[in-house]
Amino acid sequence: MKKLICTLLVLALVCTCAFGVFAEGEDEEETLVEIQSVTFKAAVEGDVEESVRGGGTDNSCLYDGDFHEGTETNHQAKGLVLVQNKHRDDASMHPEYSYTIEFKETSTFETVKIGLYEAYMYMIGFPKDNNVGIEVSANGTDWDLVGDYKLEGEAATDEYAVNIHTIELGKTVTGKYVRLSFAYGDSPFSDVPIWEWHGFTEFAVIAADVVIVDESEPAEESTPAEESTPAEESTPAEESTPAEESTPAEESKPAEESKPVTPTTGDAGIIALAVVSALALGGAVIVKKSK
Repeated sequence: MKKLICTLLVLALVCTCAFGVFAEGEDEEETLVEIQSVTFKAAVEGDVEESVRGGGTDNSCLYDGDFHEGTETNHQAKGLVLVQNKHRDDASMHPEYSYTIEFKETSTFETVKIGLYEAYMYMIGFPKDNNVGIEVSANGTDWDLVGDYKLEGEAATDEYAVNIHTIELGKTVTGKYVRLSFAYGDSPFSDVPIWEWHGFTEFAVIAADVVIVDESEPAEESTPAEESTPAEESTPAEESTPAEESTPAEESKPAEESKPVTPTTGDAGIIALAVVSALALGGAVIVKKSK
């Protein structure tokens, strides 16, 4: 009987730990930085042109929250934006362009996501060397390079799909603007040496978990009241009027002490504790009766 009780308690402990880990992972959600606009710009005007598909009138589909992940989208589908290289037949040219993302407010972030559409047979491929350059700016004029990052994978034969590429910046970055830069690379086709198209469905920026530190200055100590100056002695002819007593300065109130924050126990933790407690209590009763 004792062995059975011990086994039950061990199983309860294992279930509690596993359930707690599951609940913790479930609570972790990404916080997206709110995007105000996305602006396309060719490095050399006329070399590259943006084309919004599916009857769209602007590229707002690039920040509507829909990556169209896992769907075999055709190259005319709504929600897709294509960027065309006008010099696909010139192997010596690798035109460049960029997308500037403007946030609704200055934000701190550490991850960028790109929804890249790939259609091998339609000449819609990867950027040159799978590279994307990322810069940040506070005002949209002065830029700081965050780094050059590689996109994983390659355009595969007969593939028509949207793949989400998650770029971990490796640092925490703050700004109001982010610029993503791309260039066209060599294609696998002999008759068309440079990729003709790039395709995008979404840009997203993930906010960083920032710990806010209270740097408020401690309350200033009260200044002691100045001692009153004794009244000068009066002349014999007139009685001196006693000097008014100085009003003592009000005692300064000490700054309120910060209250410790009590961590909130989630429902999963409460349920797990209840299960363990019930099993432990039942085990104790059984042991007592067995004696």
